[in-house]
Amino acid sequence: LIYNGRPPFEKNTTLLGQAKNEIDSFRHTPQSIIVVNVARIDTAKNQYALSQAIHELNIEQNINMELLIIGRKENADIIQKIESLQSPYIHLLGERKEPRYYMASADAFCLPSLYEGMPITLIECFSVGCLPLCTPVGGINNMIADGENGLLATGCDKNSIKKLLLHYCSLSKHEKTLIKQQSEASYSKYTMETCASAYEHLFKDK
Repeated sequence: LIYNGRPPFEKNTTLLGQAKNEIDSFRHTPQSIIVVNVARIDTAKNQYALSQAIHELNIEQNINMELLIIGRKENADIIQKIESLQSPYIHLLGERKEPRYYMASADAFCLPSLYEGMPITLIECFSVGCLPLCTPVGGINNMIADGENGLLATGCDKNSIKKLLLHYCSLSKHEKTLIKQQSEASYSKYTMETCASAYEHLFKDK
């Protein structure tokens, strides 16, 4: 097994400031939790269930949480369903050139996919030390140890995602900090150098 690799996060304070300012413009309160989803809008990525979950948590349980969906608007039917919620807490941002700056400025990254390989966006989440909230599918199970370097849902449906988000909200500030630290430490397995070295050894062995 050779892990996917991504280059390190090259922090640019100007771009980071721009992303943070845009994120702050979506907050309904200074305490609003910012959750970022980075993925093309498509069935496999399950953004409608995530949008429903966050909208309902705001309305039913007064959880101050904003969802920023960053990615290509690929599936018009899903976009229409998300927009039909008429939720002020769901923000379809479309594509962004440097989505890692949004991850770095967010409280959490959520990937609620129905199926996955080894997600590049989760590696990018690790690279900035963001806290990942994911469904237990595909390679995600090999990447996240629940409660250590991220949190895993029990399933992919709306209610499972709601429970995942509530679990996140129940964590203390210290617990969140520890998970973020482990998230960033996890990136060492997914650097481009580690990936290239593994391929080099494979070819030499052949």
